[in-house]
Amino acid sequence: MLHDVVFAFLQLKFHLPIGLMALKD
Repeated sequence: MLHDVVFAFLQLKFHLPIGLMALKD
């Protein structure tokens, strides 16, 4: 279970900045 939480956190950490940069363009 802990692994799922960490994996979800890592996904959010990587996808959020990419989404923000996409919105900037």
